[in-house]
Amino acid sequence: MDSIEQINYIKAPAKVILDALVTEEGLSRIWTKKLTAKPEIGYVNKFDFDEGYITEFKVRELKEDSYIR
Repeated sequence: MDSIEQINYIKAPAKVILDALVTEEGLSRIWTKKLTAKPEIGYVNKFDFDEGYITEFKVRELKEDSYIR
């Protein structure tokens, strides 16, 4: 499986950024409204971009208010 690493520097509180990256509400503002997501280790977030397949991201590590992988 390929791995993608992207680094962005954003001047905002860590909680605001993590909420955008791990909650359904936050992710739906950035990616697509058709998704299921939970901020839980092991959970597979699913995104539907109407391209005939579902894009999945698994939460491997999560440290509240500071880190997600």
